[in-house]
Amino acid sequence: MGFGPYLEWGGNMQALWVTLGIICLGMLLLGIGFTRRDTPSGIALLWVGTLCMLSVIGYRILEAIKILP
Repeated sequence: MGFGPYLEWGGNMQALWVTLGIICLGMLLLGIGFTRRDTPSGIALLWVGTLCMLSVIGYRILEAIKILP
């Protein structure tokens, strides 16, 4: 399978790895924040993890509707 279909749609591999990196960082922060949800730092980690996920989604939407290059 590989990444063939992604490259056929005009994407580049660097953008793919950056996106996967941000998603993995967001998941890590969400996981750590969830285990520490009783403390203020845990809540902050949950917020930052959520913002990581939403930033990727927002960027892809803006890119799809041609607002961003």
